Amino acid sequence: MSLAIRSSIGGNSMSQSATITVLNPTAQPPAAPEGLGARLENLDGVRIGLLDNNKPNASALLDRVGERMEAAFGAQLVRYSKVAPSLEAPRDELEEFVAQCDAVVLAIDD
Repeated sequence: MSLAIRSSIGGNSMSQSATITVLNPTAQPPAAPEGLGARLENLDGVRIGLLDNNKPNASALLDRVGERMEAAFGAQLVRYSKVAPSLEAPRDELEEFVAQCDAVVLAIDD
């Protein structure tokens, strides 16, 4: 975005103009949702991805969910942790993680 500015100096009406470029420091808008994947017939022996966003207690929550999934369904667990909660995970890392999983559980606990 650019703005044009006019100013008066010392009571004299001088017409000066300058262009100021205003930058937006926020991240890019999120991509449109891709929708849900196909529903699994059952969870017996599936590979469950546990995606930790690295917020406090997210790992503890996923540990409990993982324990129950292993005990109830014999699930194989695949874990991925983001570097920081406020940073987007690199797309190539997420794609590699998802390729190893039949389903994913995301924890965003505080």
